[in-house]
Amino acid sequence: TAALAMKMVLPLSLIIPLGFFSSIFSVETMAQKRHTNTLLESIPPLIIIFSLLVFFQDPTQALVFGTVIGFFIQAFFLGALLKSNYDMPFPRISFRSSAWQLFFKAMGIMLVGQIIQAITGVVDQLYAARMGAGVISELGYAQRIIGLALTLGATAISRAALPVLSD
Repeated sequence: TAALAMKMVLPLSLIIPLGFFSSIFSVETMAQKRHTNTLLESIPPLIIIFSLLVFFQDPTQALVFGTVIGFFIQAFFLGALLKSNYDMPFPRISFRSSAWQLFFKAMGIMLVGQIIQAITGVVDQLYAARMGAGVISELGYAQRIIGLALTLGATAISRAALPVLSD
């Protein structure tokens, strides 16, 4: 397992910057009220499925390389669309901006919210453990169903609200 994991360190380390650029370009595309992003979001899953079907002897490496290649293609197309069709300037990252104070203030609020959210799951499991056999698994399934509904709702709200808020 360790040898297999070491083979995948380099490809998996590429997912972070590719995912970052894909996310930045996706948000810029949605902020301009362009809906090509919805179509381009299907590229990574399609490449993953294709790589799993073609390289079915080693599904682990097919999954990793399919993910990396899919994110690369998505970031490339989004960047090309933003640069050529929409005349969107690429962002420059600087640490001298006065907006960093507001960013860290908002980040602190998010950090506190994430800590509270993480603690509530542990507390729920501690209480559920005293209730009998099978209660923790039922709690886990219920949390997954609620998480699915919340994720779909948050995605729909962000898709609808981002162009309005960016104006």
